[in-house]
Amino acid sequence: MTCNTWRLGPARVCLALALSVMALPAAEAETSLLYVGAGIGQANTRVSQIDYNTNDFGWKAMVGTRPLSWLGAELSYVDFGKPNRTINGVYNSAAINGATAYGLFYLPLPVPQFDVYAKAGLARLHTTANAAQTGCGLGSCPLFNLDRKNTEGTYGVGGQVRFGPVAARIEYEHYQTTGGSPTLLTVGVTYSFL
Repeated sequence: MTCNTWRLGPARVCLALALSVMALPAAEAETSLLYVGAGIGQANTRVSQIDYNTNDFGWKAMVGTRPLSWLGAELSYVDFGKPNRTINGVYNSAAINGATAYGLFYLPLPVPQFDVYAKAGLARLHTTANAAQTGCGLGSCPLFNLDRKNTEGTYGVGGQVRFGPVAARIEYEHYQTTGGSPTLLTVGVTYSFL
């Protein structure tokens, strides 16, 4: 039965129903003292010194906690793959990987089992990048070589659907590293122990 079929004061009944639903407290988000998880997806590796910007398979492993419904923390290891390409006789390759530490801030939503969150923190990433001219004598002639570790700020956004202790999530993360700003888009799963 819809509001349009009620005969006695349909506008008042519909208004009362709408107000009572809006007045209900938002469903309490699940908390977790410990969860682990992993994600896979597309990594975009950027190294400005060699004008390198390409996509590859990326992955991450994580461990975290959510002691409050609106606040959590997470440690992860991220790997952007090892993309390479040859353009105009120049072979370019790059690899980025390392550890991250995030604070997660969950939005209060009235939808049970669904979370949207923002994350911010620090990433300690190791970047290697090489460029070499191919067909140079017996091998290749090196043009550029980068091997650095740095710690920079990072941020991201995500959403997840919880099914008991298991959650399916999708995340976007943006990093700063030596000479570039790589990104990682992943789908993943977490499992809460406590």
